Amino acid sequence: MVTYAPIFALQELEYNIKTLSVQADNELAEGLPGQIILKEVSANDQENKEKKEETNRKLYLTQFNKAMHTLKVVLNLLNMQFFMERLELRYEGVQPTAEHVVLLCNRCLKFYNAIEHLGLIFKLL
Repeated sequence: MVTYAPIFALQELEYNIKTLSVQADNELAEGLPGQIILKEVSANDQENKEKKEETNRKLYLTQFNKAMHTLKVVLNLLNMQFFMERLELRYEGVQPTAEHVVLLCNRCLKFYNAIEHLGLIFKLL
């Protein structure tokens, strides 16, 4: 029996793009340089922040891997393996962030739309 790794469905891609782009904007706003923090950070707040960051890192890594696998499957359908190899080299050794996942999900969505349009063209012929 052959088992297949899950790939993103169209609805999942759209949902991830919406939610992770908002999260990426929030992370960007929190880390602005020159920001002055007036309150002291307690040890408990620091632990909660570290747990949240670790959870986010795990989430981004799983979403990133799933998006890369989806791209690999879709690009194999379109016979664009060279493009996939270039993407794998670009992201090799990179710690994924919300921005990386959003970019990959956008690319998956574009290729899904390309496949849909190709199918429509062949149907019209």
